[in-house]
Amino acid sequence: MIDKISAWNNIGFATGSMFGPIIGGKLKDEYGYRQACDIICVVALIGAVLNLIISVIPEIVCGKSK
Repeated sequence: MIDKISAWNNIGFATGSMFGPIIGGKLKDEYGYRQACDIICVVALIGAVLNLIISVIPEIVCGKSK
C-alpha cells in the first residue's frame, strides 16, 4: 500500500507543479483570490475523499497484510 500511495503522491505533485499555476492564475483572474482559494480547497477535499474511497478503505476492509 505504501508503494501505491507514494506513486500517487509523486504523480499528483508533478501534475500539480505543471498545471497548478496555470489553473490557479486563471481562477484568480476569473473569480478573484478568495473565491479561487475556495474552489481549489473544495477540489482538494474531493480528491482526498476519492482517494480514501478508492485506495484506503478497500485496503482496510480486505485486510491485506504484508
